[in-house]
Amino acid sequence: MIPEDSSRSPGDAWEVRTPLQARLLSDARSRAYFLPFLGRTRSVSEAAQEAGRALDAMHYRVRRFLAAGLLEVRGERRRAGRPIKLYRSVSDAFYIPFALTPYNELEERILADVIREDERVVKALARALRAGGLEGRRLYRGADGQEMYESASGTGAGRDWHAVMEAWPATRPVTERVSLELRLTDEEARRMLVELYEVLERYHALDDDARPRRSYHGHVAVVPWGD
Repeated sequence: MIPEDSSRSPGDAWEVRTPLQARLLSDARSRAYFLPFLGRTRSVSEAAQEAGRALDAMHYRVRRFLAAGLLEVRGERRRAGRPIKLYRSVSDAFYIPFALTPYNELEERILADVIREDERVVKALARALRAGGLEGRRLYRGADGQEMYESASGTGAGRDWHAVMEAWPATRPVTERVSLELRLTDEEARRMLVELYEVLERYHALDDDARPRRSYHGHVAVVPWGD
């Protein structure tokens, strides 16, 4: 049983001091091992279970985080034989100056994260499309006048997007990559983001019940574009 700490908002962030600390917290693969301990007390086995990582790999990472001064021992759990050590991050929040990371500019740092994530998305998307027989693309103009460039399985009729939104076809893989350019005021863009967060929170809450589930990755970027 994984112990749960009471939820609380982090206070002032602890500023990392060395390039090693910055690298360990900036790299997505390393950070995945650190997150179970962020603001929570965990044993190595509990952290490995939570992160979905091998126990030996988690032991190795914990030793690195301890040596770098990012983790600390927060007690022991008694049992027959040797007690189990419990670890926690040295702070509940961290500030990582870009000057200490291996990246020269903010754009370079963001690009590294985007490329790493996009590579995983591309592989997962390709697997899903092949499984659903969608190994081509269709280019056409929809009824609303918008240009459409979508996955397709052949030369038959294209999809009715309104029907797709009403009931996703059971024969189609549950995967989609959508890129749109919208003309919005700043207030409209803020309202759209609030609505997106509300949808995400509603579906995130579904994980509380006991029905079997699988992981899905979603990515949304909303930024001023062009002008």
